[in-house]
Amino acid sequence: MDVRVIDGVARVEAEQWDRLLGPEDSPFNEHAFLLAAERASAVPEQGAQAMHLTVWEGEVLVGALPLYLKADGRGEFIYDYHWYGFARRHGIRYYPKALAMSPYSPVAGPRLLLAPGYERRAALLALTEVAEALGREQGLTGVHLLFCAEDEADALEEQGWLRRLTYQPRWENADYEDFADFLARFRHKDRVKIKRQRRKLEEHGLEVVRLRGEEIGERDWRAMHAFYQRTCLLYGTGSDYLKPATWESLFGGAWKERVVLFQAKRGDEVLGCSFCVEKGGSLYGRYWGSAADLDSLYFNLAFYEPIRAAIEEGWRYVYAGFGNSSTKYRRGLDPCPTHSVHRLFDEDLSRAIRAHLEEDRRETEESIGAQRERSKLKPRE
Repeated sequence: MDVRVIDGVARVEAEQWDRLLGPEDSPFNEHAFLLAAERASAVPEQGAQAMHLTVWEGEVLVGALPLYLKADGRGEFIYDYHWYGFARRHGIRYYPKALAMSPYSPVAGPRLLLAPGYERRAALLALTEVAEALGREQGLTGVHLLFCAEDEADALEEQGWLRRLTYQPRWENADYEDFADFLARFRHKDRVKIKRQRRKLEEHGLEVVRLRGEEIGERDWRAMHAFYQRTCLLYGTGSDYLKPATWESLFGGAWKERVVLFQAKRGDEVLGCSFCVEKGGSLYGRYWGSAADLDSLYFNLAFYEPIRAAIEEGWRYVYAGFGNSSTKYRRGLDPCPTHSVHRLFDEDLSRAIRAHLEEDRRETEESIGAQRERSKLKPRE
């Protein structure tokens, strides 16, 4: 293989990069998103530096493993702060490390991007071997693939990588005719509660407007950005990872076609908004925020309106971020398993974490089972 390390996707033509992605692959691996992130957010000042492994045949890009050199654990969502704490207590260095993940995006999918006609497993093993060698050469502490595809986790676990099981909330469209058909899946008292929350929009004097792609103007996305910053300030969620220049880049180019905004408006005034991304029949919930704390606005913009849109558009899934609060599972979402794999170069640390992960996996499987048992949805008749 002709493998080249590049310090950002700006070194590659967008058409070449995006040719490696399939129609249902994560939109957060697309050139436009990575370019926007690398302009202001996934940068050394924010604790991240691109060091992508790319594979070439002549001057044709045929594969890539997007990697970032990370100096801390912010924005990863596969939280390993307790691993860091354990390493620190035992005098073991944990940073810097190499990370394969779309910046600040807890979205599962293949980490390896590969042109059609190539054998995925062989390419994955070859490139991760290069990543290991590069990491050791540069004095890194390990290589981590987060939110990777299950078959990638299978292949690397066989090679001795540590494997971690996590889960995230996902709504699945069971061929519902409309939102009322979806509500019919709930038991009476839960259905009444959701209907009451839906009526809150009218009581607040609000209507919800759905905007997509070119319908989104500068005023719209700037309002969403202000709401995002307020949410980060109030609750710490997101921690303001995406900087203003990244927002401008995302909404100023072709990637805007992926974006769906759900605005809560009173007349011409926008009082709240949620920011979602659609590709391949999946709607990915990203951020939400509002100008004021209005009862049930969060539930409507972050859950009910995206679900209603998915039913109307025939989209298969709605992903509601990565937080596993009971709030999400009480609204018809189910736990979807996610996978990550880790190669830690310190043998003592690796051995200790491996023992921990055996118990962690059992606890996670029990949590997934418990969430499914507590589902508010009745079996479909």
